[in-house]
Amino acid sequence: MNGLDLIARLKEIDSTISSSLLTGHGDAKLKEATETLESVYFEKRGYGEFLGIFQKILNSLKSTEETKPVIAQTCVYAID
Repeated sequence: MNGLDLIARLKEIDSTISSSLLTGHGDAKLKEATETLESVYFEKRGYGEFLGIFQKILNSLKSTEETKPVIAQTCVYAID
């Protein structure tokens, strides 16, 4: 399963899930598919921007006994 497939499956489970795709092998087709899933698309050269946004999200999360936020990180590697 690749990252795009994972996002699609997660959206089937809960359409309110926010997601981002960071890729080193992107193209216009992948970007369009990612945006169709209402996910944010980043290419490897935009890693700094991605990291900055992710850090802001982490800093804003506060865990309580009632609500424990969950963050999943998935790395998918494609070998040609």
